Amino acid sequence: GQEIPEELYQAVAEILAYVYNLKKGYRG
Repeated sequence: GQEIPEELYQAVAEILAYVYNLKKGYRG
């Protein structure tokens, strides 16, 4: 496979954390 740039990985991690927090807040 192709290597994933560290910057991209970090950006995706931040987005995942953001969405995860949104779902947590949505559920209460």
